[in-house]
Amino acid sequence: MNFSYFEGVRILVVDHDLRSTQFITSCLRKSRCQILIAHTEADAYELLSSQTIDIILMDVSMCDLDGILFFKQLKKDINTCMIPVIFMILGNELQDCMKELKLGAVDYITKPVYGEELIARIHVVMAHKRQTELLQEKNKKLSELAITDELTQLYNRRYVIQRLREEIARSKRHSMSLSCLMLDVDYFKEVNDKFGHLAGDMVLRELADLLQNVVRATDVVSRYGGEEFIIVLPQTDWQGAYYVAEKIREEVEMQCFTTNNIKITVSVGVAGFEDGNVIDDGLLIDQADTAFYIAKKSGRNSVVCFNELNNI
Repeated sequence: MNFSYFEGVRILVVDHDLRSTQFITSCLRKSRCQILIAHTEADAYELLSSQTIDIILMDVSMCDLDGILFFKQLKKDINTCMIPVIFMILGNELQDCMKELKLGAVDYITKPVYGEELIARIHVVMAHKRQTELLQEKNKKLSELAITDELTQLYNRRYVIQRLREEIARSKRHSMSLSCLMLDVDYFKEVNDKFGHLAGDMVLRELADLLQNVVRATDVVSRYGGEEFIIVLPQTDWQGAYYVAEKIREEVEMQCFTTNNIKITVSVGVAGFEDGNVIDDGLLIDQADTAFYIAKKSGRNSVVCFNELNNI
């Protein structure tokens, strides 16, 4: 038997019969799994609350425990509902367990337990569990790829629009401020022309890291397209957003990028609403874009705030 699926696995055996638990422990001794024994309901709950359990092997007819009821309680608890359960039953108990087998128990084994059968059934359950975990991990990675910019590993345009709509709804609901920054690299074409596109890509990646280091963890930094970036600043009025934008501009101006010591600057447009008065994501982005366009036209390496345009 290949015990690769057993190594490091925690198996909780819930059984009042000392001889039965000793036999199960001896059968699984070579598997390198960790066997935890619960002879009572209280023992079982204590172990479940204090340990990470991978599989439960449960006698459905314990003296102090209605195994079917216990199983139903496990399935109702968010912390235990996903743990695979194998019933240990007497032959005449099979009919009583059929409903629970259909509702989520993964398998059963009849008593008296035979070692090879026990190992085989646990092996099948653990193999299925690992395959399910791998599938979930792949699905998680695919979901992350769908919202991630491949080059910079920032959020992409689709995600930031979705997130901005959520933040707008939150701002309206709680009458909070919300701001947005739009920025891009000044004369980025000259960087590509002089140093090559690989160096240009490296500049964008390093700029992405800089942006994430400057803003808060609750802020949303995304690559909007090309050398353009958008940053969503929840619970931040336009004055606070202007301060962040200016800090970004100064940090970028001081930094040397890539091994070629490339110097760049950025232009930033700022827009913000207070007290939840923002109308929609399109308006907020348009206002930041308008300010950004003026920053470009006014000499670059500058920050312009839409909220102050009447004063310009």
